[in-house]
Amino acid sequence: MFVKSGTAWTQQAKLIANDGVTGDQFGWSVSINGDTAVIGAYQAASAKGAAYVFTRSGTTWTQQAKLIASDGASGESFGVSVSVTGI
Repeated sequence: MFVKSGTAWTQQAKLIANDGVTGDQFGWSVSINGDTAVIGAYQAASAKGAAYVFTRSGTTWTQQAKLIASDGASGESFGVSVSVTGI
């Protein structure tokens, strides 16, 4: 995550899924609203897909949840697109 201070952008954190593996495509889609970020990983779990929820407290980002479809099947690509609003 990057934050802007004046005209300069600096890296505040590097978000990584707690259970992520190479090939998940974590970060394919990202949506941020205030202190909440949702990050898609459409190839996670044999392309069933997942979306990860992170929240910020001060300058610290913490994974809060991993969202998956309860009836997900291989190739469905849940998380290929994500959006968060109204938090």
